[in-house]
Amino acid sequence: MKAKVISGINLILSTLMTLLGFSSCGGFMPVEYGVPHANFKASGTITDENKSPIENIRVDIHHNGRSLLAEGGSYTDKNGKYQVQYVWNFTAPFDSIDIVATDTTEVYQSDSVRVSTELNKKGDGNWLMGVAEVKADITLKHQTDK
Repeated sequence: MKAKVISGINLILSTLMTLLGFSSCGGFMPVEYGVPHANFKASGTITDENKSPIENIRVDIHHNGRSLLAEGGSYTDKNGKYQVQYVWNFTAPFDSIDIVATDTTEVYQSDSVRVSTELNKKGDGNWLMGVAEVKADITLKHQTDK
């Protein structure tokens, strides 16, 4: 009897959630199904002071000091190149974001660059609000001896 009651409650709740159209996208905010969105892409190169590319630098997108990526960003390849993608939902688009480069080996000092973002409105006019792409190259300095 108890299992039937729990099963019935689960059915009612799942039906209600389906009717309301909510889904979780793994970000820091829930997203309602069918909400207009914009696709954002940041790319660039991370180098040292000698303009040599740096591999395995973590690159993240921040707004107001908070990471926008649930997965925790991306890492540079052997050529120092990175590409980070994010989907803006109803919470934004933002006028500017910070691209944060962090060396987890502590050889280089972490650094960030603030970039302006502009939404290029394109798409089929339905739910896609547009696309924003920025390129930002960052130069990291070696850690100083303590």
